[in-house]
Amino acid sequence: MLLVEDNEVNQRVGSAMLIRLGARVVIAANGRIAVTMTAQQRFDLVFMDCQMPEMDGYAATEAIRARERLTGAARLPIVALTANAMPGTREQCLAAGMNDYVAKPISAQEFAAMLGRWLPGSGSPPIPVRPAAVNDGTGDDDRAFDPRCLRKLEEMETGLALQILTVFRADLAQSLETLTRSNGLAEIARIAHKIKGGSASIGALALRASASDLEQAAQADDVASCPRLLSVLVQAGHAFLAAIRPEIVSNLLHAPPPNRNDPCAP
Repeated sequence: MLLVEDNEVNQRVGSAMLIRLGARVVIAANGRIAVTMTAQQRFDLVFMDCQMPEMDGYAATEAIRARERLTGAARLPIVALTANAMPGTREQCLAAGMNDYVAKPISAQEFAAMLGRWLPGSGSPPIPVRPAAVNDGTGDDDRAFDPRCLRKLEEMETGLALQILTVFRADLAQSLETLTRSNGLAEIARIAHKIKGGSASIGALALRASASDLEQAAQADDVASCPRLLSVLVQAGHAFLAAIRPEIVSNLLHAPPPNRNDPCAP
């Protein structure tokens, strides 16, 4: 199957989940590549991110559907993946020609459900949900980071948590540097969206919230709020880089989790 996703962290997390479910996964980094790849070979199912550079998931799906109508090819099942679970998003996905819709951060259970729905007989086993440990009674943890997300990655594949964290840190450092030089709201929204997506996968809760606030303000052309929100995001990003380092991954994987609902749930 084809996973269409521009964020490298989400590429790796999504691939690990799907491989664990028994799927063979090919990755396309944007919609334009996906359109080309689906013309060159047949896929059983496509998971299509909606917001990507060069060509987004909506335009890519429309191009694939247009080619199918022209050539008479069988209709390829396409499931939308989007971080913007807003009212009307599902309808927008269906209008573009997508078959289904899943909100990010996607879980292994949701991937399994989509495989069962669109690939009957795939035999994808359900992924057991391990109960989260409770707080040790010392009080509520800092909400900036939840180590359970890294633990769930490690459960899928030994060493995966460190790989994902390393990729995320490098990408975050580059994104923060670009943000400090950027003046265009469209670019600010794009980078904030990218940070938000990767943050959700590894449990960087404060960073995800800051990126989401900036993305929304930039998309709304809120020039009054953007400088303050950009500063908040940059500070949160540097705080994350200083605190969550690769050498402490082992401690994070065994740290007691916060006493709250699990935001990761792969």
